[in-house]
Amino acid sequence: MARIIITSMAALALLTLVACDGLAPQPDITGDWELELTDADHCLITLDLEQDGDELEGEADIECRIFFTYDGESYYYDLDARGVDVEGDFDLDRMDVEIEMEFYDDFFGETIEITLEGEVDEDEMTGDVEIFGDDWGEFEGQLD
Repeated sequence: MARIIITSMAALALLTLVACDGLAPQPDITGDWELELTDADHCLITLDLEQDGDELEGEADIECRIFFTYDGESYYYDLDARGVDVEGDFDLDRMDVEIEMEFYDDFFGETIEITLEGEVDEDEMTGDVEIFGDDWGEFEGQLD
């Protein structure tokens, strides 16, 4: 009889631990993020993210000064995109994030595709930037 009670108590303790572990708060990165491209003279991305489980969505404002050479002359263009749709995934176990943005730019006459891949550490985010699938630099930022 004592053996049954001890076994039952052990099983109850194990179930309690499993149940409590399931109630642990999940990381949430919902909010306003300010990210700066570290390899650019001036490039700021402001994200308004909403997290639902491991899915992200929201809007972005992008302000970047882009330098280029045309016909031997150097020029710059101030890219300014507001209200860009954002979609992404957040790996809750590894704290990795992938955020995709896509918008049409009149100056370049095409749809710009930007992907941010990085890591989240509480209220900070760092990682790599890809434009049209090519490495473009790194970013860092924080939750406001």
